[in-house]
Amino acid sequence: MARNKAGTSEERDVTSWALDSLQKQLEKTLYTLPASSPAPSAVVQATKAKVTGHASVAQVRGKKRFIYEMSVELEWSFAHEGNDANGKIIFPDIDGTCMVGEPYDATNFNIDH
Repeated sequence: MARNKAGTSEERDVTSWALDSLQKQLEKTLYTLPASSPAPSAVVQATKAKVTGHASVAQVRGKKRFIYEMSVELEWSFAHEGNDANGKIIFPDIDGTCMVGEPYDATNFNIDH
């Protein structure tokens, strides 16, 4: 990376890698509902993910900064004791301003059947 006049490194675009990596990880996601849920041991699986946005890495005053703003449209399926369902959920704003442990906003959550 080349340094600019302020002594910081220029940003490097990592969008392609970030979108592809996030999509692949999301499409491998499985979640087993806990014993306290109405359907204990039911499995929710991400079946398809569409990830859009941009990502970059910058070195600012000696510190690496990860800059990203993405949205995810996630299709999912649910199966438990012969009861099946599928649907979609959208996370419109995934970025570095969300603090660790805070949930992301979700919109357009729907269940097809």
